[in-house]
Amino acid sequence: MCKEKLDLDIPVSSMDCCHRLAGKEGQHRPIIVKFISRNTKKVILNNYGIPEVPTEKTDEVVTKMCKEKLDLDIPVSSMDCCHRLAGKEGQHRPIIVKFISRNTKKVILNNKRKLKNTKIVIREDLTRRRAQLLRNAAARFGHRSVWSNDGNVMVKMNSRIRKIVSEDDLRQMDLSCA
Repeated sequence: MCKEKLDLDIPVSSMDCCHRLAGKEGQHRPIIVKFISRNTKKVILNNYGIPEVPTEKTDEVVTKMCKEKLDLDIPVSSMDCCHRLAGKEGQHRPIIVKFISRNTKKVILNNKRKLKNTKIVIREDLTRRRAQLLRNAAARFGHRSVWSNDGNVMVKMNSRIRKIVSEDDLRQMDLSCA
């Protein structure tokens, strides 16, 4: 077993750490980056549809939205980082929030049903590959039957919930439907 894989016991809290680990041996970089990226994303949420004000403080905007729309008291101190992402002209730019604790993220996700019939949407921040897998699953099985949970893509079909890991899993589910 290579030394880089053994070094994964050390804390991996920043991308700087990722580059130090990955820089040791180029061929292991994708595996290490994927590991760090998935674990970092477990505390990140994307918020869409929140109106933008020029002098806003995004952490306060998220706190206010949680209080008014979700009936949750989420303090600014529970957020590690919060800012708007680049967006399309004429649309509100999404807000990305990194929480200190996974539990805060779970509480918000468990209450996002209260946002039905509003223009606000809350989603987990997924890796590019998993986001594509989620879109493909939603196209095949409908948006109401597909969701993400802790970075995993889940599909409900025939009263059973299945975790989807790859396109092969989607093809197998297609075959079992036919």
